[in-house]
Amino acid sequence: MLQSRPGQLQAPLGQMEAACDLSHLQIAPDSLPPQEKLEDMSYGGRRGGSGGFGGRSFGQGPSGPKPVEVGKEYDVEITEISRRGDGIAKIGGFVIFVEGAKAGSKVKIKVTSVGPRFASASIVS
Repeated sequence: MLQSRPGQLQAPLGQMEAACDLSHLQIAPDSLPPQEKLEDMSYGGRRGGSGGFGGRSFGQGPSGPKPVEVGKEYDVEITEISRRGDGIAKIGGFVIFVEGAKAGSKVKIKVTSVGPRFASASIVS
């Protein structure tokens, strides 16, 4: 049961929920900012600033060309295992998650996808 102090108003729980219900609001897709504008936003207000995270903007991966390409094969050494159980290799400091690889093994991989911060690959041999 709610207790009130003198002079404090109480509303039944159902009325408070109804007053806070915002489920009827909708956002029109054209009212959202374009993707380019979202990518340019950062806490520092400028890209590439030295804002306390080693010169990188928080939440954004390194830009520029990646050391791997989709569809190409590379010889790598699996140095560790990810939390999800995939092997982790690095080429030029760029992280590659290799499905089914074991730590310490040297394998040939084929890159299946490349993102801004990491790539995914499968074992060829």
